[in-house]
Amino acid sequence: AKARRMDSDLSQFDAQVIKKYEIMSSKNEFLLQKFPNFPISETVIQNYRCTYKQGESSFHGKLWLTQNYLLFTENGDNTLRKQIPYMEIKTTAISEGFLGYTCEMFIDLDSGLTVSFTHFYHFYEAYTLIGYLMDHSPCYYHIPAKKSPQKHQSIDSYTKSQPKDAMSEGRWGTLASSFKENTADKYEKPDVKLAEKCLEMADEIYTMGLDTRGVLEDDARKLDRMERDLAETEYNVKKGKREVDAIGSVGGQVKKVVAGLTDKKLGEYQAPDRTAGSQEAEVYYDVPILVKHPNCDLEPGVLRFGEKEFYCATYPSGNQKLKQMRNYKYTYSQVSSVVARVRPLHVDVRFWNEKETPRLRCISSHIQMIVNELTLRTKSRVAVVFEPGTRKFEYGDEWLRNHPLQSNREKGGESCLFERQSMRMTEVIVHAPSEITDAVAEQDEIVEKLQKTV
Repeated sequence: AKARRMDSDLSQFDAQVIKKYEIMSSKNEFLLQKFPNFPISETVIQNYRCTYKQGESSFHGKLWLTQNYLLFTENGDNTLRKQIPYMEIKTTAISEGFLGYTCEMFIDLDSGLTVSFTHFYHFYEAYTLIGYLMDHSPCYYHIPAKKSPQKHQSIDSYTKSQPKDAMSEGRWGTLASSFKENTADKYEKPDVKLAEKCLEMADEIYTMGLDTRGVLEDDARKLDRMERDLAETEYNVKKGKREVDAIGSVGGQVKKVVAGLTDKKLGEYQAPDRTAGSQEAEVYYDVPILVKHPNCDLEPGVLRFGEKEFYCATYPSGNQKLKQMRNYKYTYSQVSSVVARVRPLHVDVRFWNEKETPRLRCISSHIQMIVNELTLRTKSRVAVVFEPGTRKFEYGDEWLRNHPLQSNREKGGESCLFERQSMRMTEVIVHAPSEITDAVAEQDEIVEKLQKTV
């Protein structure tokens, strides 16, 4: 029988957190009993009492939502159990009812089967959560270690000192060993000359871009001056016309006096800043979330991290643009801690002044990215708390910003990007002839320069 790991150190948490942990643990154990072959990595996010319908048949029980599955268990000793991966759901639709309880949610599967769920007390919450999990599979990354050649040598010396039975060769062990005595002609040598040519072209393009940008900046300043000259000319023409009209005319003189009182003078000329980048829009780092409002309603949204502040925005649909949600805007200095809650995918952002600034509660398949951004932008001044039973992950590295938020659901399960060293592929290169390793190192150096130039 499967058994989940239980957190042994619960003393640092209050009674309410421990109680929630025990409740969630019992729910997870219940699912393992009902679904013996269910992945042990899956944990209950939320469950709802409801009625399951298939054709003319109806069954009363509970709907269970985990990271990658939708499940149903019938009440009592009956044996009806349904297990539906989100990746097999084609479309969802709802039929409105009275106060949500009589609403019905229809789910079309890739197999052509249509099932439905009704009689929810929290219908719209369940519908919103299912829609989010369909589009955003939980995704975690392992930050690769920056290993130096000396470290590779120390690993190699360690493996040589161990008996062959003392360590597991793994999938790549035999393959790596077979490469140790290969000559250079057995390897595909990197084309360093091509990399150098690409870097040279990139430098030329970069220089041309700088020259072009300088010319455009000068042209923009000249156009600004011309626009001001035209405005001054127009102002002087109108003023001269009033002077002419006032000669020998009482009405013209009155008009001149009134115009002088209401005239909007141009003032001293101030040239706009036309330096490239001075007027560029702020670049945000966006994370798709479900905002949990004070009344516990869920709303699809985006958590936008800017340079000085972050806020929640409505999730765009169709031609609509991101729109900032009211009362969900914060500065980084306000943040005291970020908490990965007992309930999976739930995260709280808490603030120093809790009375004036209530905690931000949200659900996200990308908690790692939220914690990472808050850690980086507060310069690690924010406290990170993992409540018992939560999945722990790495954070506080800019490397994570350069990787996609959307995981690959086609493979199923939680998506994890493991560091290359964990597969011992590096040993294949370490034991290559120096002619190959030197070329690889040179090519890597050129690629790094190319990346900085681009």
